[in-house]
Amino acid sequence: MNKISARLLIVLVLSLCIVSCNTKENNEKNVNVTEITPFFHSYDTVASVVDFFTDFQFIPLENNKECMLSSVSKIRIDGDRMFIYDRGPENKVLEFGLDGSFIRRISNMGGSKSEYLAIDDVAINPYEKTVLILYYNKIKIFDYDGKFIKEVALDECKHANYQIEAIRDGYVMSTRYEGSEYLLQLFDKDFHVKEHLVYIGEKRLGYDPPVVGNMSLNYDGRNVYFYDPYDSKFYIFNPDSTENMQCYSIKDDNIVTFDKVAAAEKQDKSLECNDVLNCFSANNKMFGCYIYNNAFDPFVFDYDKKTCDVYILYDWLPTLKEYHDGYYYAILSAEDVIKMPIGLEMQDDQRTYHVFEDAVSKFKEPLSPKSNYVLVRMKLKE
Repeated sequence: MNKISARLLIVLVLSLCIVSCNTKENNEKNVNVTEITPFFHSYDTVASVVDFFTDFQFIPLENNKECMLSSVSKIRIDGDRMFIYDRGPENKVLEFGLDGSFIRRISNMGGSKSEYLAIDDVAINPYEKTVLILYYNKIKIFDYDGKFIKEVALDECKHANYQIEAIRDGYVMSTRYEGSEYLLQLFDKDFHVKEHLVYIGEKRLGYDPPVVGNMSLNYDGRNVYFYDPYDSKFYIFNPDSTENMQCYSIKDDNIVTFDKVAAAEKQDKSLECNDVLNCFSANNKMFGCYIYNNAFDPFVFDYDKKTCDVYILYDWLPTLKEYHDGYYYAILSAEDVIKMPIGLEMQDDQRTYHVFEDAVSKFKEPLSPKSNYVLVRMKLKE
């Protein structure tokens, strides 16, 4: 090799190193965190669901032994098709019509190529009309009619993926601290990694992820919303311009963090921290449950106003599962729907009681505790 070729080779290698270092540096930049001080409403204020939502519609799901639900984890809707991931004794994905009629089951547990061994998460791709079943680092893809299309191995990932959402031109997945230095990754349509987001550092990779609140990953057609329960931080970003990602945290010295939980587990000690559970985001608002001093208090976090309202007293604030076409969706067991008016009737403000009473009176068939779940959809109050 002559001197000129050697010099060119050295320059090329150095250039590649510089590009590589710059890429990693850009991915590892810390996102500025905005602390939000929670506002606790007094005991004189009773939060009512009718103060937040309107146009309530209760839709009983079909009673059929093939489609009975027991622990609904996720709901996704496209047009008049609704896909429900039930994390019960038998993980399953069921398709219903928005009128509550059962359509089909998507695949089954089993060992064949078109079946799944277990489920970590389920997503639908409304752009390609497909259903995706995620388990560890493999995805089974089906069309809306339940026909198996293919299996995709996420070979570029040496870790478990935990959640998945379809976005324009690709997907976003969360990793749950299991072997990855990043909490979020963007993929293209062919499941190649486009971008790593939310750097967490190598120091945490030696721990098993502690058991804390549920992660939350939502996409409302414009923004991706992600809640990291291991550090109690909320992220919001447009997948087309991730450099504008925003990060928020609740100002609370006793909020749970990864390091607090890991330290307590290492010392075999119990840890009592405040926490966030069951949060769902869309339209720049998050609804969830704030565990504060061992009490379960519903909260509403407004990303635009940068406010977090916590309600000590409330009648019923639903655990939201989906936002589609202007409606928020929640789901209740038949037993809850039957029992709810009994407790609501004793409250001074009976507006929510009348919502339930009116809904139950319109059911074509009376509910029993053994009936299937009831879908509740409602619009956000202006």
